Amino acid sequence: HAERDVKYGLLQRQMWEMYGVDAGADALVIFFVPGGAWGSGTKFIYRLVGHHLASTLGCTCCVMNYRVYPSGAIPEQVDDVCQAVRFARQRFGERRQLCLLGHSSGAHVAALALLCSALQDVHLCIDSFCGISGVYDIEEHFEFERQRGVHEVSPMQPAAGGRDNFSAVSPTKVATTLSSVQTSHLPPVLLLHGRGDSTVPFASSLGLAEVLRGQ
Repeated sequence: HAERDVKYGLLQRQMWEMYGVDAGADALVIFFVPGGAWGSGTKFIYRLVGHHLASTLGCTCCVMNYRVYPSGAIPEQVDDVCQAVRFARQRFGERRQLCLLGHSSGAHVAALALLCSALQDVHLCIDSFCGISGVYDIEEHFEFERQRGVHEVSPMQPAAGGRDNFSAVSPTKVATTLSSVQTSHLPPVLLLHGRGDSTVPFASSLGLAEVLRGQ
């Protein structure tokens, strides 16, 4: 069964829904960060995903809400993910494996949380990361959106803090600044992406994978 509106912070959107509440004490915990182009999206849209993952894998799946633009820019979204993961680790303890899973802009925010934590020599307390169809280079994606004629209506640029800040909020760029020691502390990373994706190009995941393999 599910547990609704679990608060991980004091703000209105700082909550998650949990599926597979009755999973065993050693069951995997999947922490899912949904997408929504940085300006929309909510956990209830992904209820079927949470239920399916929990029932199919015999795990616990937490689907989170987080602040979205204009209530929260990308740095605040990253903070929400970090806060939610810390709360999850406290709730489930050290015994259970915790996988951070993100989709689209949610994969971007989750990856950025992981890499920025590593850059600051802070352990995010997760055992693995999986990104699905993620945006990992904001400058490249801005050019892709410009070619499609949607860059002016997309929340991405203002959520990032303007073009001058694109590199600072791009996981691919942040990954290039990690030392070998910081990279060695990263958990296993799996990036999934359809080659025919017309919303977020496959090259986005390929670029991050190449950087991480080269570190």
